[in-house]
Amino acid sequence: MSTSKRIEALPQVPTMVEAGYPEMVSSSWQGVFVPAGTPRPIVDKLHAALLATMDSPEIKQRFAGGGVDVVTSKSPEDCATFVAAETSRWGKVAKESGATID
Repeated sequence: MSTSKRIEALPQVPTMVEAGYPEMVSSSWQGVFVPAGTPRPIVDKLHAALLATMDSPEIKQRFAGGGVDVVTSKSPEDCATFVAAETSRWGKVAKESGATID
């Protein structure tokens, strides 16, 4: 399990950190993005609607059934910070690997 904590669907499976690989923390994620320049009231309304949806017990149950923990950003700025960190992290990995686009 490469997530930072054990998942509810597989509580007996240890994380990579627990197995002795502290740098091996990774998980898939999805986000909702809007075009640059979208008015802040629209961004805030969309963010509030997404938070309400993802906080729904039915949605949480559906995701948990697939082994997915629902995690939301506290704000659009938190999401932007997360995306920037992920871009930096994985950009470095790609560059160091020497991978090329053919």
